[in-house]
Amino acid sequence: MKKQVEKIAKMLFQQQIFHLLFVFENVYYPASDRIYFYLFANNGEKMIGKDTEELPHVLTETHFIRAHECGVDGLLKLHVLLDYLQDIAASHAELLNVGMSSLTRQGTLWVLSRLSLEIDRYPACDEKIILKSYPSGISGLFATREYVMRDENDNILAKGTSFWLVLDAKTFRPVKAVDFLPENMPQNENEERFFPDLGKIVKKEVVPQILFTVRHGDIDMNKHLNNAVFSRMIFDTLCKEKNSFLPVRKIQINFISSGELGTEILFGSSISPDGNFYLHGLSPDGKKIYIQAEGKVEL
Repeated sequence: MKKQVEKIAKMLFQQQIFHLLFVFENVYYPASDRIYFYLFANNGEKMIGKDTEELPHVLTETHFIRAHECGVDGLLKLHVLLDYLQDIAASHAELLNVGMSSLTRQGTLWVLSRLSLEIDRYPACDEKIILKSYPSGISGLFATREYVMRDENDNILAKGTSFWLVLDAKTFRPVKAVDFLPENMPQNENEERFFPDLGKIVKKEVVPQILFTVRHGDIDMNKHLNNAVFSRMIFDTLCKEKNSFLPVRKIQINFISSGELGTEILFGSSISPDGNFYLHGLSPDGKKIYIQAEGKVEL
């Protein structure tokens, strides 16, 4: 058993997947140790690899909320939550043989296209949370994934759905995700679909709020503005409109165009008296749209 674990771990390091992290009892481990924990958590009954008949249908991670992940209210920041979701999706994709390393060999890459979240309660500093995620099938060009975050008493804190596209790495044009997924890819028919219909967002009139310039620290491994950074810009824009701290309770984000280093994005928003909002980020001349979002904030 140990030799099998070492063989898989060696493969991961050779493919340079060691940057993936996961948390166990408040300690972060590299991807090779994730394999070790996964195998032994299942009594050695499951193996990871292209010839595996049974793949890990659902991935669960435990986190302890740290001080630097919290805002002025002592609660988890929205963009950190999106970091959590992005990380668990990437880690699970690797275990399912459809991660960055696999798609890179095929000249493709994953991009997050749409995300919907409903947040009942933001966890507090030092609180333990359990994050669960699983793929939920194909919707047109999109591969879909679900998320649910619970506290240690099993109360739901947040739930969400994401729509992902597979892009050609050279042209950045969408290709059919189904063509790059294995036949035994889990569909999780018995698991809940939280927001299965993530359509286009109707453009509305807004009041310009903040002009952001994409900086080096905003760029991710795909050399584009990271989706979690986009969510930080959304939060800052909404707070700027009301000149107040506004927790987001519900949100759908449609990522439309990628932002590169030095890109200027003008964010504007409109918040109704009941807290419902619309927001978008455009090029300063208004000709290009980068992002749209709608949802509800707590006033």
